Amino acid sequence: MVDDCSLCHAEESPVHKVIIGNDAVVFLQNDEKEQGALRGSGVIIPVRHAETVFDLTPEEVEATFALLRQV
Repeated sequence: MVDDCSLCHAEESPVHKVIIGNDAVVFLQNDEKEQGALRGSGVIIPVRHAETVFDLTPEEVEATFALLRQV
């Protein structure tokens, strides 16, 4: 976890809600009232901090696509 990364502290965010997840990744849904966000849109992020998608482990990539199928 990195202190200055807003996604590392997503559970504390008033604009994101953790909807579903597994051991490696979680799906964060944007608040409907957040300006500029599509209603119901969200992101899948790793549980551990990763700077880019290229920093994901093979297990995190697999978990991302498994969660994407569920979402």
